[in-house]
Amino acid sequence: MAALDIPEQYLDGVALIGGLNDEAFNELVSALETAPLAFRHRLFASNVASEVKSISQADISQIVEMLISMNIVRRSASVEISEFINDVYEAVVDLGDEELDSIVEQEDQFKTRLSRLLSSKSLEVVSKAQSVILDHERRFCSVRIASSISPVFGSDAEQPPLAAVITHTLRISYHLESNDIKEFFVELSEKDLKKLSHSIKRAGQKAKALKAILDNEKLPNLEW
Repeated sequence: MAALDIPEQYLDGVALIGGLNDEAFNELVSALETAPLAFRHRLFASNVASEVKSISQADISQIVEMLISMNIVRRSASVEISEFINDVYEAVVDLGDEELDSIVEQEDQFKTRLSRLLSSKSLEVVSKAQSVILDHERRFCSVRIASSISPVFGSDAEQPPLAAVITHTLRISYHLESNDIKEFFVELSEKDLKKLSHSIKRAGQKAKALKAILDNEKLPNLEW
């Protein structure tokens, strides 16, 4: 039995690698090395697709997403590329999928192609960048602030309120490592809103300064 399982969502990407003719495959390899880097796989795939004429953007997106996922799994398991490729091939054989028969029949070609793709420096950078973010226990998803008025009544609740309090409820949603979404709530005063706004503005200023450093060093900024 194979040492790993290939998620169903990536099987089309695996099949595409085996089905490309040599010209299209070499064009893909070349594009992976020259396309502008991007953190998100769809944007990176789009950059690659803009330099490839013989493969559709949809197919390239499937291939790139699959390769990035494989690279992240391989690195997290600390497995050499050659060993990982053998595991992938064994997983393909175990599936017994007719659509993958050409890969099983052309073992050497498939392993050579997958090795060249997984050895791509650009792909390695994108995969590492995603690993850095995915390693965090919580990742920001969305934010919302709900503002309301809370009346303050006296001892006689039938009488009009004596005063009121303006409240602001901050809701932050975040992704766990499992990609499940959780959320938490925090009550804020107007002073708290100003503190929050100041911190966000300051973070934006620091981001601008850090981007300037990257530009000066000619390092790509993989914004996510």
